Formats: sequence, structure tokens, C-alpha cells
Amino acid sequence: MNLEIKYSQTFERNRIKNTLAKMAWYSEHNYKPFLPKNLSSQSSDQEISEAVSCEYNEDEYAKISSSIREIYNSKQTEFCSTIAEVFQEKLPEKIFLYITKYGMGGSYNPPDTVIYNLHNKNGEQTIFHEMIHLMVEPYTQKLGLSQFEKERTVDLILHSEKFSFLGYTLWQKDYHGTEQYIDELFHRYFFLSPENYFHSIKEKHG
Repeated sequence: MNLEIKYSQTFERNRIKNTLAKMAWYSEHNYKPFLPKNLSSQSSDQEISEAVSCEYNEDEYAKISSSIREIYNSKQTEFCSTIAEVFQEKLPEKIFLYITKYGMGGSYNPPDTVIYNLHNKNGEQTIFHEMIHLMVEPYTQKLGLSQFEKERTVDLILHSEKFSFLGYTLWQKDYHGTEQYIDELFHRYFFLSPENYFHSIKEKHG
């Protein structure tokens, strides 16, 4: 999976609009997205454009892009081969990585898009986290798993021995109790069959 890194003022304007439209969902899940000051769901396109123009610095995005590319290239071969081994799925040939200042620290849009917030202090760890989300999303969408079931699963994958080469250290502060049943099911089933693992969650807690 090669990375194609993108950034632009147009993307930033759309990112802000999409974030403002999802504020109820973010609030429900206790997430606090980054946004320019004094913007709300009532803000006009002109106000959003002016906010982006004031804060956009092309050199800043280019510097982050170069750093990300260097780190990813150093781990790409092992990361991709491990994903292919674990999921037994054909990997996307290319992942589109959008750099932004807005929204959450990281997010993803299936099947091949990751969004990384340059305010995020966790760097490449967040990017790998979102890429694993892309791999588990077909299972979780099919079975209707919750946000926190997905988050716990992705973090367990990245903390596993198979992915130890990434040096992944992140855990969320709160998985809303999903760890009480996810962890046991994960260690029992996941690396034998991801599909059986996700079905086991649905059967016990669907």
C-alpha cells in the first residue's frame, strides 16, 4: 500500500463543514474535534473560507508530509505483509492520506482514505491506527458493531506481537466497558479467524 499524501484549502473547508455537521455525534461519543474559533453549524461558507485562509500555511503541511512519508516508507514492507497475513485480504494498492488541521486527531473513509490531523501529537501511530480501521471496517459495518468495540479491537491488533515492530503505545482513556468482553474474545479468536472473532462479538453482545 503506497501513500498518496494530499492537502489543500479546499479540503480544509470541506473538513470543517463535515465536522460541524457531525457535532452531535462527536458530543455523544465525548470527542472534541479541532475547529477554528468562532465557527458553528450556522457559519456561512464565506466565514469558513476566511477562517481557513487565515490559518493555512502550505509549508507547514509540506513539512509534515515529508516526515510522514519517510517514517511510513521505513515500515511499509513489514506493515503491509503483516496485514496481508492477518486479514487474508487483498490490500488496496494506494492509500490516500489527507493532512488537516481540523476534525479529530485521525479518521478514515473506506475503502482507501485516511485523514491525519497535524495537531495530533501521536504522529505515525495514529496513521497506522486509521489504516487498520480500514481493514476491519467491512466486518464491523456488516455486523453493526459499536464505535468502542471497533476502537478496542484496533488497539488490540496494534498492541499484538505481530505488530510489535511499529512500537505502538496508544490506548484510549475510555472504551466504555467493551474491554470487559472484547479482550477475551480477541485473544481467543482473532488471529485464528478475524471473521469468527467479529461474529463472536455480535453473538454475545449484539
